[in-house]
Amino acid sequence: MIPVVHTQLLIEEIPTDGHSPMYFLCDDGDFYYCKYRTQFKRVELDCLVYEMVCHHLLQRLQIPTPDIALAMVEDGSYDIRKLKSNKLYVEPNIVCFASKQAPNTVLVTGIQSISKKPQANKFENIYDLLKIAMFDLWVENDDRGRGSCENYNLLVQTVNVQNNETGKTTTKFRWLAFDHAFAFGGQNNFRLFNETMMPSLPFKLFESQYFKSFKKYFKPSVYNSIVENFLDLQPDEIESVIQPVFAQLPAEWETPKNLGERMVTFLSDKKRIRMVKQLTLHSLKN
Repeated sequence: MIPVVHTQLLIEEIPTDGHSPMYFLCDDGDFYYCKYRTQFKRVELDCLVYEMVCHHLLQRLQIPTPDIALAMVEDGSYDIRKLKSNKLYVEPNIVCFASKQAPNTVLVTGIQSISKKPQANKFENIYDLLKIAMFDLWVENDDRGRGSCENYNLLVQTVNVQNNETGKTTTKFRWLAFDHAFAFGGQNNFRLFNETMMPSLPFKLFESQYFKSFKKYFKPSVYNSIVENFLDLQPDEIESVIQPVFAQLPAEWETPKNLGERMVTFLSDKKRIRMVKQLTLHSLKN
């Protein structure tokens, strides 16, 4: 079950070129980045469904991602004068998608890259970056990489990792993937995406300088195995991830009844998955 929280205090609205999330303190004592809609068309609320589905798919594939919740906006918890992008549609009792603030994290920016192997070794698992890049092709996420914009939607989290053999604890880094509102083809394909849409590399994480700075340290024996086995979920497994999400969607979002079924068809298409693997290998070898 996706937890439900209630907003207590608006800290600020975060200006972005997307949903401009509202940063709230909620009644469980934690901070959340809350998204609703900022445009006239209610179809934009599909983006919140994409967020929830991608979160659970990432968890199923064991890719780190921040915790999420549904956040009910409480009367008196915000000053409308602090809202610019959200002021037209935010009101008491609406339900937002909420991404919980992850501890000990920094945002990956466009100027970051690595140049030496010891830097790569500081990461708990550098192949998580490869899995995230493949995930984006699979779900057709249009909002990570973006060519020269270098909009990664990645956090780097500092964690303490214990060596099972020596018992020693070392400080490592791991990536957390977030913001999947523009999956399934993004804003240009609301309710139009289908399995005939083939994945492509332009403007994806694979083509970013950040990814390229890490891929030189990937071992062929490891990445070949990942490419072959990573996206091995069967249609019934994908459905078992998606179905509980749809069971908890707020009625006010007016989500189409067949959207979940279309997602399963899209994600389980063998031709698309084969193309994801081919594009991944092409990127890694060039």
